[in-house]
Amino acid sequence: MTTPVGPGEVLCIPSGTVHRFENLGGEVATQLAVATPGLLGPGYFRDLAAVINSGGPPDHAALVDVMRRHGLTPSI
Repeated sequence: MTTPVGPGEVLCIPSGTVHRFENLGGEVATQLAVATPGLLGPGYFRDLAAVINSGGPPDHAALVDVMRRHGLTPSI
C-alpha cells in the first residue's frame, strides 16, 4: 500500500509496521522520523555512519547488522 504524504502533512506508522520512505516526485524531499519511545541512541547513529562513510556504496549486510544490533527488524 502506498500512502502519499505532502509538504506539511504527517503520517503515523504504528510500531512493528513494515514501512519505507520513497520519493516518487520530481523535487527533493526531506523526511523527519520521530521514534517514541526513544529506542535508538547515539550509538546506533555512530554505527550507521561508520558503515555509510566507509567508502564506496554502503554494505547492505553491514547496515542490516547494525539495525539488528540496535533492536530493529529490517524487512529484507
